[in-house]
Amino acid sequence: MAIIRGHHIENLRAYALRNKEWREHLWNIIMYDKDFNKRNAELFNKILLDEKTSITVIDDFDDICAECKNKAEGGCEIGDIFYPSTANVEKDREIILKYNMQVGATYSNSDFLRNIKVDSFDFFGEFYDGKIRV
Repeated sequence: MAIIRGHHIENLRAYALRNKEWREHLWNIIMYDKDFNKRNAELFNKILLDEKTSITVIDDFDDICAECKNKAEGGCEIGDIFYPSTANVEKDREIILKYNMQVGATYSNSDFLRNIKVDSFDFFGEFYDGKIRV
């Protein structure tokens, strides 16, 4: 089981549809530490590659947020900028609806990937060797 909020679905799609160099660049520009980025990559790989993983889509803190150093009371704080939860909730809901899903619903791996238009056979456009890629 994985829990992912709406706006993280877009991060997941970008991660899945880009090459390894771009993924490394993505993690370097997001302003997180290496351990946090590695946990994100592990979660993304689990969602993208483990057919037994079900995915619940929500409009609140998710599995990615759980260990984020930017998580703050009522939102996210990145540097000197505070992003209130209300702004993220609206964005989450908009993205969930964009992919024809419902807030709070749980989807099988295949249904989730179909909805977000990612085919696991084309994951990264390269052969998957079973190793976590960061």
